[in-house]
Amino acid sequence: CECRTVMVGYDLATKEPKLISEDYKEAICRYEEKTLEELSKG
Repeated sequence: CECRTVMVGYDLATKEPKLISEDYKEAICRYEEKTLEELSKG
């Protein structure tokens, strides 16, 4: 079984999408032990 997810930043106050911070992206990469490029491959 193979699964994919899409992460979207969302501002609850304005109810608008927003960019995911670089710090958060780096934290995800450290947790997954992969580069952003590896995580972006489908």
